[in-house]
Order: sequence, then C-alpha cells, then structure tokens
Amino acid sequence: MNAADAHTLVQSLGIDVVVATHVISVRDGRGGFADLNDLVKAAGLQPHEMVRFRNTVVFGPRSSQSRQPPTAHPDTRTERPSGGRIVDI
Repeated sequence: MNAADAHTLVQSLGIDVVVATHVISVRDGRGGFADLNDLVKAAGLQPHEMVRFRNTVVFGPRSSQSRQPPTAHPDTRTERPSGGRIVDI
C-alpha cells in the first residue's frame, strides 16, 4: 500500500481512480500508512470501503519513487466525495 501507484490500487483493490488518487495524496502527505486502521482513519474511508480489501493489502516501506496517477475520464469526479455511502448491489 505504501508503494503502489493509482493504477495498481484500482486494479488490485477494485477501487475507483478518485479514491485511489485520494489515498495516494494522503499517503504521500504523511509519509505512508502504518496499517489498515491508519489508512482508513487518515484517508477518511468508510468501513464498507475497507471490507473489500482488508485481507489483501500489505503495508511495507514507502517507495521513494513517485508515480503519476492515471487521469480520470472527463465525465468523472475529480474530488473525493465528502459523505454518503456507496452501496454495491
């Protein structure tokens, strides 16, 4: 989690590019995440968002190499939603 780029987060965790970009921005601003709880609190993720990948992520040392996130489609949001829930049916 501390070294992945946005494309890797999108592909491996099934999150959208907006969430991936937000997570990376928070991660880079604070120098990485200690564990899943740290990630959830710092990035402001909802519990239902982390359930999908809680057994998948690994928190290792942060990569010193910065990577550019993929650009979002012009019709998609560019900011992290401030509230509400995402319901997968």
